[in-house]
Amino acid sequence: MSMTLILGTIVMLTLGIVFGYIASGSGQKEASPEKRAASTKGAGTAKRKTAAKRKTPAKKDDLKKISGVGPTIEKKLHKMGVTRYRQIANWKAADISRADDALNFKGRIKRENWVKQAKTLASGGETEFSKRAK
Repeated sequence: MSMTLILGTIVMLTLGIVFGYIASGSGQKEASPEKRAASTKGAGTAKRKTAAKRKTPAKKDDLKKISGVGPTIEKKLHKMGVTRYRQIANWKAADISRADDALNFKGRIKRENWVKQAKTLASGGETEFSKRAK
């Protein structure tokens, strides 16, 4: 074999490895759970559920600090992929309706102001209920 053929083969193999590495996404930093949540801020529940199923955030908020959420409801919310205050804080009318239906609540989420409570808790504040629930 000629030296040119050997060098050409080595160069082609090296390029193939480099392009394969780049195409597979290896070497890219994985976004933190907070950045992933922020990127889905305006998305619908289905998109958030899919992201949550792929990788559940390591830290879950204590959803029981929201008035109307006890241990049983918290478990149901976790099964729906809802683990953070920020997720509930970003709910729109359609998201609330879907959650109401899934939890068989018939308007309870709106009556108990879950979204408002979640916004307060997500920003590091406390609600009257969360102060009592300590």
